[in-house]
Amino acid sequence: MPLAIRGGGHNVAGSALCDGGVVIDFSEMRRVEIDPERKTARVEPGALWGDLDAAAQADGLATPAGIVTHTGVAGLTLGGGFGWLSRQWGLTVDNLLSVQVLLADGSRVRAASDENDDLFWAVRGGGGNFGIVTEFEFQLHALGTTVLAGPLLFKAGQAREVLDFYREFIATAPDELSVYLNLRTAPRFDWVPEHLRGTDVLLLIPFYSGDLDAGEEVLRPLRSFGPPAADVVQRKPYLAHQSMFDAGVPHHWGY
Repeated sequence: MPLAIRGGGHNVAGSALCDGGVVIDFSEMRRVEIDPERKTARVEPGALWGDLDAAAQADGLATPAGIVTHTGVAGLTLGGGFGWLSRQWGLTVDNLLSVQVLLADGSRVRAASDENDDLFWAVRGGGGNFGIVTEFEFQLHALGTTVLAGPLLFKAGQAREVLDFYREFIATAPDELSVYLNLRTAPRFDWVPEHLRGTDVLLLIPFYSGDLDAGEEVLRPLRSFGPPAADVVQRKPYLAHQSMFDAGVPHHWGY
């Protein structure tokens, strides 16, 4: 029978479900164990990024993740994984130390750079079907708990000039800064000024994770250019920024 594995359930590729087959659903296996001394995390395959972030942030730690809290740890990691911390610390998969894998013959093995390294290479973005990962071990980093981040909203008519400026700005920006860009209709969220809701905008969302006073100076040119129609950048908890865009991608819609 066809077999599918479901982790967090975002599942962009559609491979977490199958017709006329069996789905192994890990959604109730969400344990996260943090070792603050070694700066590592052990994570079960049903965990969401919000689970890992909350556990790691209790010790001021984090690892590169997605930008929505209900993204599954397993799916994002095995596909590569990119988020706010990636310019500083790489892809999610770059911070994967080891995996426990259940193979088709029923055996359980550990795969890492020092053991079953060919399998470790394969599961990190190889497309699936090499086995079922039943535990992930991640390297964590000392982030602290507060970042400088939030959206800058520019009217769509400003897009060409803003993007030209951004291209030059980001070329010399420090690795502590990431910026997410999005051309879209402004959502009807609380943080969007009422007069901009429903209008076409360019969103620039800077995220600075280094010394926050230095970050204020780094972001000053970006925040003053244009100027933006709205500036929602502020110092905030990392967990607050990680959940800021959840409403735009409701859980269980099968992304």
